[in-house]
Amino acid sequence: MICKTYPFGSLKQYKYALVLSEYQGKILLSRHKARSTWETQGGHIEPGEQPLDAAKRELFEESGAVDFTLTPLCDCRAGEEGADGWDNGIAYRAVIRELALCPKAKWRRCGSLTPCRKISPIRPLFFLFSKPCKKQIFNTAEKTDVKSILHHSAWILSFSAIFCGSWKIYPQSLVKNGDVEYNKSVHCVSAPARPEERWDFFVLSRELLSIVLQKAVSTGADFAEVFAEHTKSNVMTMIDGKIDSITDNYLSGVGIRVYKDLKSAYASTSDISREGLLRCAENAAQAIASGSANRDIVLTERLFGDVHPVKIVPGTVKNAVKADIIRSAYAAAKDYHEEIAQVQASLLDIDHNILIANTEGLYTQDRQIRTRLMVNAVASSGTENQSGTQGPGRRMGLEMFDEIDPANAGREAARQAVTMLHAGYCPAGKMTVAIENGFGGVIFHEACGHSLEATSVAMGKSQFVGKLGQQIANPKVTAIDDGAIPGAWGSINIDDEGHPSQRNVLIENGVLKTYLIDRLNGKRMGMASTGSARRQSYLYEPTSRMTNTFIANGSDDNEEIIRSMDYGLYCKQMGGGSVNPVTGEFNFAVTEGYLVRKGEICEPVRGASLIGKGSEILMNIDMVGKNLDCGQGMCGSLSGSIPTNVGQPLIRVSSITVGGR
Repeated sequence: MICKTYPFGSLKQYKYALVLSEYQGKILLSRHKARSTWETQGGHIEPGEQPLDAAKRELFEESGAVDFTLTPLCDCRAGEEGADGWDNGIAYRAVIRELALCPKAKWRRCGSLTPCRKISPIRPLFFLFSKPCKKQIFNTAEKTDVKSILHHSAWILSFSAIFCGSWKIYPQSLVKNGDVEYNKSVHCVSAPARPEERWDFFVLSRELLSIVLQKAVSTGADFAEVFAEHTKSNVMTMIDGKIDSITDNYLSGVGIRVYKDLKSAYASTSDISREGLLRCAENAAQAIASGSANRDIVLTERLFGDVHPVKIVPGTVKNAVKADIIRSAYAAAKDYHEEIAQVQASLLDIDHNILIANTEGLYTQDRQIRTRLMVNAVASSGTENQSGTQGPGRRMGLEMFDEIDPANAGREAARQAVTMLHAGYCPAGKMTVAIENGFGGVIFHEACGHSLEATSVAMGKSQFVGKLGQQIANPKVTAIDDGAIPGAWGSINIDDEGHPSQRNVLIENGVLKTYLIDRLNGKRMGMASTGSARRQSYLYEPTSRMTNTFIANGSDDNEEIIRSMDYGLYCKQMGGGSVNPVTGEFNFAVTEGYLVRKGEICEPVRGASLIGKGSEILMNIDMVGKNLDCGQGMCGSLSGSIPTNVGQPLIRVSSITVGGR
């Protein structure tokens, strides 16, 4: 059998997923009841199934692994030399933290873990590869025909190049005293290094990146930039009182951007070998070819500091701990009221690592860890349903729950669902509206914030083009975008071009002070970057985006804001909507609203929406309270979906169109 490996993501139409598993520092193999050989875990990808999901399923079914981390290693193919029908697959490495009984009857465990359990349905074989040398040392759980194992599991030899580094095959075979050489010809083609090394940014040395940048500007570009990323995310979800899914995702690769004057080109790759990076740089360079150049580039590392210390890294915590957090939120929501029919609770944690280097000599890195709890509760009367949602998140690890009680989040989601189940419909018309703090800030974010991004302004497609220094809002309005707030969901130490994050006062006492600006659009506008370049991943070219955007506290008492309303709508919780950044026209749903009569908050209403224009609503904000708070969300734009905070204190809009019945 010939086994070939290729850079991860380079093949298509995958038919199977393979897993090389490590448990307690040793490799774990499984044995099929109908076969005498020990094998790595894996199998065919079912119709409609993703490769990663297939790898998780096969690993659980064939080893009983219930707590593990999967890392993509490479693409692979296997078959007999000269034979047709070789299928494409993906190989993963699993680090297993906990084993249970294997659920698949055809796989069994004949020997022992400690202590011995003879009734176990599957037996693992543990062995260790030594460091690369002539002979590989195996520590077996029992006397086993190792040559037979290797003969039928040639993948082990191929993947050992990934797991341990370089591998050398010798033509003679010898099985004696545990020292093994294998006589079967196994070809490892372009096998990457160990997972820990493959995406370690130290592999992307300054020397290598300098050469890549030189290649990127070799056709005459003014500027080139390398953005490298390795992101791990985990989502655990509970439905109907049980853990429904645990999903691990990995995204790694490099994006290279070049520009000449105002023309830019962007290329990306998941192959971070020297050859892969140079090929990507050449693709970007050729897209903007305008001559030739030979530049010396010296990269100097810069450290901008970290104002977001993480006390508990989620990736180091057992799933059982995460499950307890979710269970607390779930139970509180489910037990809130008998009308709660269904609850879904999820815990998301993200470990986002970036490296940025450019032809101006910058070389810098950042690590961004975020945690978010999502709770959705559905209340039902038997004939209709209403839902409530809570989604607190922070630029923190699991220490986030020292300040956020999961049970409170669950109860609040359930309270909103039950309240709206018994609400009547909101009347339509022009009204005075009070919008509560927290996620109420989504209206400013969407209707005004996007129009202040250089993404729109530089192209002349914003309602605020050419209005710097002009009054665009009520004097009571001061709006800020601050990406340097410690621990805030949208915060960053550096933006995705390597500029340090900063506090940007966008509107001060109603006067437009600045825009949110990235490097390229700043060049178009003749303005400096404000540390606002962001992107979802290396697959996207960066552009100007918001971080933590909010209307600052004002001078009005919150109680007085409500008392000032003879008749109107109190929006306690806002939902999603749509906006045209060119005109500023928007339409947003009110997920929890109440009518206000003679200065009193009265009955709840549903089906309300707010309709207007960003430039008009800014002028109509005539009262600003003192209870600033922020809500968390994911913002979508040209450079993908990114985490952002939206916020404000309680505000009053003197007149706005309310959609309803």
